[in-house]
Amino acid sequence: MPEEIFEGILGHGDQKLEILKQMKEGKISHAYIFEGIQGIGKSLLARAFARGILCDASVFSCGECRSCRWFQAGTHPDYFEVVEEKSIKVKNILELSEFLRTKPLLSRHKVVFIKDAHTMTEGAQNKLLKVFENPPAYVVIILSVDNVDLVLDTVLSRGYRIHFKELDEGAIDTFLKANYPLSQEERRYFVKFSQGSMLKAREIAQSTDSGTMIGYPEQIFNHVINKETYQLLKLARGVSSIPDLIEYLLTWIRDISILKESPGTGVFNESRLAVLRTQSLQLDTPLLMGFAEILEKGKRMIASNINPVVSFNYCLLKIQEEYDEYSSRSEIQKGR
Repeated sequence: MPEEIFEGILGHGDQKLEILKQMKEGKISHAYIFEGIQGIGKSLLARAFARGILCDASVFSCGECRSCRWFQAGTHPDYFEVVEEKSIKVKNILELSEFLRTKPLLSRHKVVFIKDAHTMTEGAQNKLLKVFENPPAYVVIILSVDNVDLVLDTVLSRGYRIHFKELDEGAIDTFLKANYPLSQEERRYFVKFSQGSMLKAREIAQSTDSGTMIGYPEQIFNHVINKETYQLLKLARGVSSIPDLIEYLLTWIRDISILKESPGTGVFNESRLAVLRTQSLQLDTPLLMGFAEILEKGKRMIASNINPVVSFNYCLLKIQEEYDEYSSRSEIQKGR
C-alpha cells in the first residue's frame, strides 16, 4: 500500500493523503513548504516523502530497492539535506545549488530537504530564490518551517505550502503511555503542556524533575502567601525547565481564577482542588491577573535570551512584592 511510506509517523492523515495524491498523479511540485509548530513530525514526513520520490518502485517506497537501501544508509547520491544547529547561511545554499547543478545519478529526481528553513539568514533566503527561479525539471526541494513569519514572502510564494496541525492529545497520550512509566496524572499534565508537540512531550517526560514540578505551583504560592521569600527562591533553583514551570504556574493561576468566578466549574488541577480552594480565599482576581502578566513578561525575557533563572527570580520577587502590597492593603481595610 502507498500509505506504508508514512508507516510509524503519527497523525497528519489529511496531509499524508494530499502528498500521496500528488505522487500517484505524477504532479509533484518543484518545491514544498511543510509548516507547523516544532516537534510534530514535519521532518519525519519530509524524509519519508523524499524516500518515496527517489524509490525505484515509485510511490510505494518499497524499502528493498537500491535507492531505498542507499537512502536508509544515508548515502543516496540524489538526496541532499541541509541541517544546521543555529542558522542556515549563504554557504549552505551555495552547496545545495552545486548539488543540483548535475543530473540525478540513480533516480529520476534530485531531492533537497532544508530542515528548519526559518533559520535561514536573509542572504541565504535570497540565494535560495535564485535556485527557485529556474529549477531543472528533476529538482524537488522540501522546506520544514516552524515559524513562517521568519521566512520571506517571496520564498513562501515559490513553494507548495502544506500546513501541519498540532498532534491531538490522544496520539501524544498513547505515545507517552507506551514509552514512559508515568502515572495517569503525570501523563495528563504532560499531554496538556506538550501543546500538540511530540518533541515537547518527550522532553518533559525525560526531564529529571518532571513529576516533582507538577507540585511546584502549590508550594510556590504557599511560600508567597506565607511571605517566605528565601524558600520561594530556593525552591526553583534546581528546576530543569523554567519555561515549563512558568506554564504550570499560569495553569494554576487560571484554576484559582475559575474557582473564584465559577465555584464548582471543572479545573485542570483536579487532584489539588482542596489547595486551590484554600488559596483562592487569599488571592483576589486582579492580583491573580497581575501575577499572570508578570509571568508572561518572564516568558518574553527568556525568549529575548535573558538567563531563565534570572528571569524567573525576577518574576518571583515581583509576585512576592505584589502580594505583600495586596496583603498590607487588606490589613488596613480590616482595621478600619
